[in-house]
Amino acid sequence: MQILFVVDIHGASRELDRLPAADILLVGGDLTQFGTTAQAVATAEGLAARYPRLATVAGNCDAADADAALIRQGSGIHLACRDFGSFRVVGIGGCNRTPFGTPNEWDEDAMAGSLASLADDVAGQDTPLVLVTHAPPLGSGADRLPNGAQVGSRAVAEFARRVRPVAVLCGHIHEGAGAFEWEGMPVVNPGPIARGGLVTLAVPGLKPVLGKLPAAE
Repeated sequence: MQILFVVDIHGASRELDRLPAADILLVGGDLTQFGTTAQAVATAEGLAARYPRLATVAGNCDAADADAALIRQGSGIHLACRDFGSFRVVGIGGCNRTPFGTPNEWDEDAMAGSLASLADDVAGQDTPLVLVTHAPPLGSGADRLPNGAQVGSRAVAEFARRVRPVAVLCGHIHEGAGAFEWEGMPVVNPGPIARGGLVTLAVPGLKPVLGKLPAAE
């Protein structure tokens, strides 16, 4: 079974057209570039036509109600866990506060409370868990700016420590693209899809591997 993860689409439809075949597609947010909820849903619907097994979260550049709309559309997994048989996926959309006041941000303490309840539901199970989160965990390397500042989410980091996913797939911080080992967990931020970044995982194993979009014809 082949799994793809992409993030930070920002409306880049031509790059989406170049995605390779896969059994499951995971999307980590920023489907739009400050677009409407309807545009985020339309992007998800277009992807679902190609990848019927689709799981999405919204990003901070998506509308504030995009996660709720994606859940209604059928692909959304914000603050929810979806079972894919041999593994599970849990999602966290939006991001912790930024200096820019983007549309889909949340308070760290409030999100920590929501994630504590979610952790009670998903921790301690035998089925491997993959965490799809727009905001990277604080201090994971995937959240590092060029000046060295770490701007990831404390709440996401605390949640990951508790549920111990086999892979943390994230985005949001374009400059933090790369693969990192953080507290015994692989954390991968492929960077924006416009730069060609994607992650592949295979069952069994679920080892995340950085990859690139196929070259344009």
